[in-house]
Amino acid sequence: AAIGQISASIAHDLRNPLGAASNAIYYLRHGSTKDVSKTAEYLEIIDQEIGVANRIIGNLLEMAQDREPAKQGVDLGRAVEELFKAAPGAEQMRCRTAMCPDPFLVQADPDQLRRVIANLLSNALQATKGRGQFLVEASRGPDGDTILFRDTGPGIPPEIRQSVFEPLVTHQTHGTGLGLTICREIVRRHGGAIEIIDHEEGGAAFEIWLPHQ
Repeated sequence: AAIGQISASIAHDLRNPLGAASNAIYYLRHGSTKDVSKTAEYLEIIDQEIGVANRIIGNLLEMAQDREPAKQGVDLGRAVEELFKAAPGAEQMRCRTAMCPDPFLVQADPDQLRRVIANLLSNALQATKGRGQFLVEASRGPDGDTILFRDTGPGIPPEIRQSVFEPLVTHQTHGTGLGLTICREIVRRHGGAIEIIDHEEGGAAFEIWLPHQ
């Protein structure tokens, strides 16, 4: 039953970006190629929707592989900056980071850490409709690193806070509800922990702790 639910959710959420990309291709084929601005707009839609589909597929592969992390030193600030610049729909959003020390090297699997950041960023973009802020703060303790990811959106509804890391649980208008599940599993593989916390400035706030080794 769970596999059926997840499959139906994935099929639905893959159809959305594929449908949008297909519509954009139709207009490119049948519209006026002289309108450069319209052509650029449709190409941007295709690019964004392919990014959405890739993220969904990437999350599925991450769940299926359950791969142990190959840890190495990863520059957290640089990873956040690169993912933010490449994120579809982030043109009007602001990214702020506070790293202590800076550069902040965290011991993690580079691909898996980027998956966590990408999922949290995607949630922030949806919550703020691409017009808020995505903030990342990192500090070093004696045994591990604490990383805070937060946004300036409406926050997590109280009724799903206890189950938000479970598969298919989401309060967004679209999405498979697997992103935070993936985040939890990746952090667990690294020997760390992730939790929702209350922040004085509001919004959704996730705190991750990762051990040094």
